[in-house]
Amino acid sequence: MIIRGWKCFFVVLGVLFCAGVQGAFLLSSEAVQLTDQVSHSVWQADVPLGKEVDQIGLHQLTPLKPLDPVLLYLPGTNMNGAPSIVDERHNLLMYLTNRGITTYAMNYRTAAIPADYDGDLKFMRDWNFDLFVQDAVLAFNFIKRRHPNQPVFVAGFSRGASYAYALTGQVPAAGLVVLDGSFKGFREAEFDRQSALRKLDAEGQYASILSKRRGWANRQALMAQVTNDVAGPAMDPKYETIGEQLKQTLYHAWGPGALTNPVDGMSDVRILAQLMLGYDRFFPLIQDVDGAEIKHLKNASTPLDDHFGKLNLPLIYFGATNLGADHVLNGVYSAGNAGASKVELHVLENYGHLDVIIGTHAVNDVFAVVHRWIQAAR
Repeated sequence: MIIRGWKCFFVVLGVLFCAGVQGAFLLSSEAVQLTDQVSHSVWQADVPLGKEVDQIGLHQLTPLKPLDPVLLYLPGTNMNGAPSIVDERHNLLMYLTNRGITTYAMNYRTAAIPADYDGDLKFMRDWNFDLFVQDAVLAFNFIKRRHPNQPVFVAGFSRGASYAYALTGQVPAAGLVVLDGSFKGFREAEFDRQSALRKLDAEGQYASILSKRRGWANRQALMAQVTNDVAGPAMDPKYETIGEQLKQTLYHAWGPGALTNPVDGMSDVRILAQLMLGYDRFFPLIQDVDGAEIKHLKNASTPLDDHFGKLNLPLIYFGATNLGADHVLNGVYSAGNAGASKVELHVLENYGHLDVIIGTHAVNDVFAVVHRWIQAAR
C-alpha cells in the first residue's frame, strides 16, 4: 500500500442486454470536434423508462492520437457524462484525452427525464442501485467490445464511485479510480431496510428534485449569470456580486467548505456554475436506501457486495477532508479492504467534495496523478 501525504465511430455494434430488455448502443450523431485535439461522440441505448422506452448514454471523447488505455467514468448524483467544461485544468476526462486516453462518461437514466417533467415519478421506485449498476455493466461491455485488446479502467466520483466498486466486481476492468467516494463504512451500524422502504412509500416521494423551492428556471438563470458575468449584480442585495452570492451559497451548502471551498480558493465559482448548469434535475431516492444498506451492513441483501474484498485489481483513491473524518475513513476503509492487488491513497487537505474533480489544484493533485497511475498500471 502506498500512502501519499495529506497535501497531497464507426463500429460493428454488439447486441447487449440490460434489465431483460435487448438494447444496442447507437451513435446518436456524427462525432464533432470539441477541440483541436479531441472529438466528441454520443452513444445511446434503449432501456425501460417507466412505461416508455428511453435511453442511457455514453459521451465518448476521442484523442487525435489514441493510445492503449481506455476509461469509463461514472459521475455522481444528478451529474451526467456531457463535457460541460472543456478546460483540462477543470475536467479530468479532457486532461486524460489530451494525453491519448479515450474516455467514456455515462449518462444515467435520469439524464433522459426533461427538467420540466411534471408527471408521476413513482416509476423511479424501481430505479435502484442494482439497476444502475446493470446499466454500467452494459456500458462497460460495449466499450470492451469496441476496444477488445485495450485495458479498460473504471473511474467513479461520489455515488458513481459506489457503482464503480460494484461494477468492477463483475467485469474485467484494468483498474479502479475512486474519486471521493466509498462503498462500505469503516464500522457497521444498524439498518432496517424494510422500515426505510415503508417510509419511502408512506411519504410518496420517489425522487429528489433539484431546486424544488427556488424553481428550476431560477436555478439555471443563477448558474448562467455567474458563468457569463461573475461580477454582475447579485439577486440578493446583501451580496455585492452574483459570483459572491453563489460562492457563499455553495460554501455553506453542506457545512463550511464541505461541498466545495471557493472561499479559500480551492475552486472557482464560475467553473462551479458551469458544472452545475449541466446537472440532471431528478434522482431516485431508492438509491439512498440501497446505498445506506450496503454502507452499514457487511453483508447487504444485494449480491453486488459479494465481491467486496476480492477485486484483485489496482486501485487509487482520492478523498476530500472537508466532509469530515468519517467520510475520509469510509473512503480509506473501502479502498483498503476491497481486495485490490495494489492500493494508493491520496487524502486532499482543505478540499471540498466537488474540488476533487474541478478544483483549482486538482490538475496537479488529482488529474496528473491519475494519468501517471494509469500509465503505470496498464
